[in-house]
Amino acid sequence: MLAGSYFWGCFADLKGRRFTLAIVLFAEGLFEIIAGLISNYYGYCIFKFLNGFA
Repeated sequence: MLAGSYFWGCFADLKGRRFTLAIVLFAEGLFEIIAGLISNYYGYCIFKFLNGFA
């Protein structure tokens, strides 16, 4: 979460808050859906990590 907040904060400064919020919400939703459907534990951990970054 620490790296993600730094990255998305800099991205929001460049592209705008509304656009960044839309991307982050879409990514979080997508990663949560995939994490819920995946049957592999390691894949689940990867998508939860990506969700934490988003």
